[in-house]
Amino acid sequence: MEKFVLFFVQWIVLPIIMFVLFLFSIAIVSSTRGEEQRISAHAGFWAGLVIFVIYVTSQVTALQTPRFAPYELEGLWIPQAAIGVLIGFIFMLILKIFLPTRLVGFMTLSLSATSTSALFSYVFISYLRPIVLYWILGLALGILLYIILFPDTIQAIFSEKSSQKSPGG
Repeated sequence: MEKFVLFFVQWIVLPIIMFVLFLFSIAIVSSTRGEEQRISAHAGFWAGLVIFVIYVTSQVTALQTPRFAPYELEGLWIPQAAIGVLIGFIFMLILKIFLPTRLVGFMTLSLSATSTSALFSYVFISYLRPIVLYWILGLALGILLYIILFPDTIQAIFSEKSSQKSPGG
Protein backbone atom coordinates (compact mmCIF):
# COMPACT_ATOMS: atom_id res chain seq x y z
CA MET A 1 0.00 0.00 0.00
CA GLU A 2 2.84 2.38 0.87
CA LYS A 3 4.43 1.97 -2.57
CA PHE A 4 1.09 2.57 -4.27
CA VAL A 5 0.54 5.82 -2.32
CA LEU A 6 4.08 7.01 -3.13
CA PHE A 7 3.66 6.10 -6.79
CA PHE A 8 0.27 7.81 -6.98
CA VAL A 9 1.51 11.05 -5.39
CA GLN A 10 4.89 11.14 -7.14
CA TRP A 11 3.92 10.00 -10.63
CA ILE A 12 0.27 11.00 -10.99
CA VAL A 13 -0.59 13.88 -8.65
CA LEU A 14 2.62 15.90 -9.00
CA PRO A 15 2.80 15.72 -12.83
CA ILE A 16 -0.89 16.73 -12.93
CA ILE A 17 -0.06 19.77 -10.77
CA MET A 18 2.73 20.72 -13.19
CA PHE A 19 0.40 20.27 -16.15
CA VAL A 20 -2.30 22.37 -14.45
CA LEU A 21 0.24 25.19 -14.06
CA PHE A 22 0.80 24.94 -17.82
CA LEU A 23 -2.97 25.04 -18.37
CA PHE A 24 -3.12 28.12 -16.14
CA SER A 25 -0.77 29.89 -18.57
CA ILE A 26 -3.11 28.92 -21.42
CA ALA A 27 -6.08 30.21 -19.40
CA ILE A 28 -4.33 33.53 -18.87
CA VAL A 29 -3.68 33.78 -22.61
CA SER A 30 -7.23 32.90 -23.58
CA SER A 31 -8.84 35.27 -21.12
CA THR A 32 -6.68 38.30 -21.86
CA ARG A 33 -8.68 41.28 -23.11
CA GLY A 34 -7.45 44.06 -25.34
CA GLU A 35 -5.61 43.57 -28.61
CA GLU A 36 -2.13 44.52 -27.35
CA GLN A 37 -2.49 42.47 -24.19
CA ARG A 38 -3.72 39.44 -26.14
CA ILE A 39 -0.82 39.63 -28.60
CA SER A 40 1.63 40.03 -25.71
CA ALA A 41 0.12 37.09 -23.81
CA HIS A 42 0.29 34.84 -26.90
CA ALA A 43 3.85 35.88 -27.70
CA GLY A 44 4.89 35.30 -24.07
CA PHE A 45 3.33 31.84 -24.05
CA TRP A 46 5.13 30.82 -27.24
CA ALA A 47 8.39 32.38 -26.05
CA GLY A 48 8.07 30.22 -22.94
CA LEU A 49 7.78 27.14 -25.13
CA VAL A 50 10.85 28.24 -27.09
CA ILE A 51 12.73 28.56 -23.79
CA PHE A 52 11.55 25.05 -22.93
CA VAL A 53 12.93 23.70 -26.23
CA ILE A 54 16.25 25.47 -25.60
CA TYR A 55 16.34 23.94 -22.11
CA VAL A 56 15.60 20.44 -23.41
CA THR A 57 18.29 20.63 -26.06
CA SER A 58 20.79 21.89 -23.48
CA GLN A 59 20.06 18.95 -21.17
CA VAL A 60 20.57 16.12 -23.67
CA THR A 61 23.60 14.78 -21.80
CA ALA A 62 21.66 14.66 -18.50
CA LEU A 63 18.70 12.71 -19.88
CA GLN A 64 17.89 9.40 -18.30
CA THR A 65 15.31 6.79 -19.16
CA PRO A 66 12.39 7.49 -16.86
CA ARG A 67 11.81 4.96 -14.12
CA PHE A 68 8.29 5.39 -12.86
CA ALA A 69 8.96 3.73 -9.55
CA PRO A 70 8.24 5.29 -6.17
CA TYR A 71 11.31 6.90 -4.62
CA GLU A 72 12.10 8.03 -1.12
CA LEU A 73 13.08 11.57 -0.28
CA GLU A 74 15.62 12.62 2.29
CA GLY A 75 13.09 14.48 4.41
CA LEU A 76 11.27 17.74 3.94
CA TRP A 77 13.18 20.40 2.01
CA ILE A 78 11.65 23.44 3.66
CA PRO A 79 13.88 26.10 1.99
CA GLN A 80 12.97 24.93 -1.53
CA ALA A 81 9.28 24.70 -0.68
CA ALA A 82 9.33 28.11 1.03
CA ILE A 83 11.02 29.71 -1.97
CA GLY A 84 8.37 28.13 -4.20
CA VAL A 85 5.56 29.48 -1.98
CA LEU A 86 7.10 32.95 -2.05
CA ILE A 87 7.57 32.89 -5.83
CA GLY A 88 4.01 31.62 -6.39
CA PHE A 89 2.56 34.34 -4.16
CA ILE A 90 4.65 37.07 -5.81
CA PHE A 91 3.77 35.67 -9.25
CA MET A 92 0.07 36.20 -8.57
CA LEU A 93 0.69 39.67 -7.14
CA ILE A 94 2.61 40.66 -10.26
CA LEU A 95 0.02 38.98 -12.49
CA LYS A 96 -2.71 41.15 -11.01
CA ILE A 97 -0.63 44.24 -11.78
CA PHE A 98 0.48 43.10 -15.27
CA LEU A 99 -2.83 41.59 -16.42
CA PRO A 100 -4.29 44.80 -17.86
CA THR A 101 -0.99 45.73 -19.53
CA ARG A 102 1.19 44.44 -22.32
CA LEU A 103 3.53 43.04 -19.66
CA VAL A 104 1.14 40.09 -19.21
CA GLY A 105 3.28 38.34 -21.83
CA PHE A 106 6.11 38.05 -19.32
CA MET A 107 3.78 36.20 -16.98
CA THR A 108 2.64 33.70 -19.60
CA LEU A 109 6.26 33.27 -20.70
CA SER A 110 7.43 32.47 -17.17
CA LEU A 111 4.55 30.11 -16.43
CA SER A 112 4.71 28.16 -19.69
CA ALA A 113 8.52 27.86 -19.56
CA THR A 114 8.60 26.91 -15.88
CA SER A 115 5.80 24.34 -15.95
CA THR A 116 7.05 22.53 -19.06
CA SER A 117 10.69 22.58 -17.97
CA ALA A 118 9.76 21.36 -14.50
CA LEU A 119 7.72 18.46 -15.89
CA PHE A 120 10.52 17.51 -18.27
CA SER A 121 13.15 17.71 -15.52
CA TYR A 122 11.01 15.73 -13.10
CA VAL A 123 10.51 12.87 -15.53
CA PHE A 124 13.86 12.72 -17.34
CA ILE A 125 16.50 14.11 -14.94
CA SER A 126 16.33 12.10 -11.74
CA TYR A 127 18.84 14.12 -9.70
CA LEU A 128 16.60 17.21 -10.07
CA ARG A 129 13.45 15.39 -8.92
CA PRO A 130 13.50 16.43 -5.24
CA ILE A 131 14.21 20.07 -6.05
CA VAL A 132 11.52 20.19 -8.72
CA LEU A 133 9.05 18.39 -6.46
CA TYR A 134 9.37 20.83 -3.57
CA TRP A 135 9.72 23.92 -5.74
CA ILE A 136 6.64 23.16 -7.86
CA LEU A 137 4.53 22.16 -4.88
CA GLY A 138 5.62 25.38 -3.16
CA LEU A 139 4.82 27.40 -6.28
CA ALA A 140 1.35 25.89 -6.54
CA LEU A 141 0.77 26.44 -2.82
CA GLY A 142 1.87 30.08 -3.12
CA ILE A 143 -0.53 30.65 -6.02
CA LEU A 144 -3.37 29.00 -4.11
CA LEU A 145 -2.64 30.97 -0.92
CA TYR A 146 -2.79 34.18 -2.93
CA ILE A 147 -6.13 33.11 -4.43
CA ILE A 148 -7.44 32.29 -0.95
CA LEU A 149 -6.49 35.75 0.29
CA PHE A 150 -7.40 37.66 -2.90
CA PRO A 151 -10.04 35.74 -4.88
CA ASP A 152 -10.75 38.83 -6.98
CA THR A 153 -7.56 38.10 -8.95
CA ILE A 154 -9.05 34.94 -10.40
CA GLN A 155 -12.28 36.80 -11.09
CA ALA A 156 -10.24 39.44 -12.96
CA ILE A 157 -8.46 36.78 -15.01
CA PHE A 158 -11.58 34.85 -15.99
CA SER A 159 -14.14 37.65 -16.04
CA GLU A 160 -15.96 38.11 -19.34
CA LYS A 161 -16.41 41.80 -18.63
CA SER A 162 -12.83 42.49 -17.64
CA SER A 163 -11.78 46.08 -17.22
CA GLN A 164 -8.99 45.53 -19.73
CA LYS A 165 -9.91 47.37 -22.89
CA SER A 166 -7.99 47.95 -26.04
CA PRO A 167 -6.95 51.54 -26.78
CA GLY A 168 -9.86 53.47 -28.22
CA GLY A 169 -12.30 50.71 -27.25
